[in-house]
Amino acid sequence: MRLEDFSHAHRSSKSSRSNGTETALTLKKRMLVSQLISDTSGRLNIGRPMIEVDEIDDLISLNCVSTLQWIPLLDTGEILVAANGHCSSFRYSTDLQEFLRSLAEGNRVDVSKLQAVDPRESETLSVVTALACWGAI
Repeated sequence: MRLEDFSHAHRSSKSSRSNGTETALTLKKRMLVSQLISDTSGRLNIGRPMIEVDEIDDLISLNCVSTLQWIPLLDTGEILVAANGHCSSFRYSTDLQEFLRSLAEGNRVDVSKLQAVDPRESETLSVVTALACWGAI
């Protein structure tokens, strides 16, 4: 599968709150991101080098030396996904959480089935791109 199929690669999302809750949520999110990076980098707090990816196999699985973690932030509709000392925020969905659970359990996932969904709306494809660039799959 060509990387262009995942052209809407991972990105950070921002909260649009404008009151005191925004500050608390931002602090909470920063603390969670810091913890995820630490946990997935073997406490080094440095991500593994990024990988330039041209193509992603149809069947993917988590590398045996990679650590994958995620935290749903339901109050903002986000999910923080981290692997190999990298972390990014994506739009939360139960489908995305199930996809991550399947990878974490060591299952091989057929991402060609994800192409049936409009790629511009699929956060799962964005996560696949991020995980590939982070060297996790």
